[in-house]
Amino acid sequence: MARDQERRFWEVVGGRDRGGIVVRQGVELTSAQLERLSTGAVVAEEELVGDRLQYTLLSGTGPQTGWVSLRLKDGKDLLVRVPSMSATGAGAGAPCLPPSPVSCSVAAPPV
Repeated sequence: MARDQERRFWEVVGGRDRGGIVVRQGVELTSAQLERLSTGAVVAEEELVGDRLQYTLLSGTGPQTGWVSLRLKDGKDLLVRVPSMSATGAGAGAPCLPPSPVSCSVAAPPV
């Protein structure tokens, strides 16, 4: 598992025309298929093995945890890395994605 200060976040960008991307129970492509992870979902990286990502669901719909492919065989991205918020009020390591009740920008110091 990634340490909190090094935690990486991903957004699902693929599967829009199929109701999301395929999630499997294990790292192997032959493991049991679970329900799909919705396009737009945000996940936290737990483990990365080659192009396979074990995740924990932060927002969106789909299994709370599972394994997904980062890209298709043709190279099309299914998930993309998103920045994390490190110095804002949202809490360390929270992903910074619009729309969000917490701004991703840091206010300028008073003059």
